[in-house]
Amino acid sequence: MARGRGIPRTPEEIVESYKPGVESGIIKYQKKTALMVKKAQRVAEATRILGDIRKLLDRYGIYGTDRIKYLNLARRIWHCMNRYSDEALRACARKQVASALQEGCDPTIVDAIVGAFGISLGGGAGGAGAPPI
Repeated sequence: MARGRGIPRTPEEIVESYKPGVESGIIKYQKKTALMVKKAQRVAEATRILGDIRKLLDRYGIYGTDRIKYLNLARRIWHCMNRYSDEALRACARKQVASALQEGCDPTIVDAIVGAFGISLGGGAGGAGAPPI
């Protein structure tokens, strides 16, 4: 029966109109579950890697505000890893290393940080011997 103006809906009609909204919310959640798990795993991996970088900096005796430059380098390389692969990744990492060296970072520590990510730049400190960017 069609509703006209001023005719109240029955409880059954209210429930029937409510169901699609609830079901679509559940379906949206189910579709996003895999994405949420993937993002949580990436955050856990990033946290683990940054923890490893902090331990590395402790071994080299880098404390206080000096750590910021090195942790920022690690975050920038992490960003490159999530965005690029192969030669584009190496080029991005070389650019980040060059930037860190200009900021006054120790080349030995920079190489150790890059090595922690498993990236080979093709040379010594800052990717020496690698083709220019």
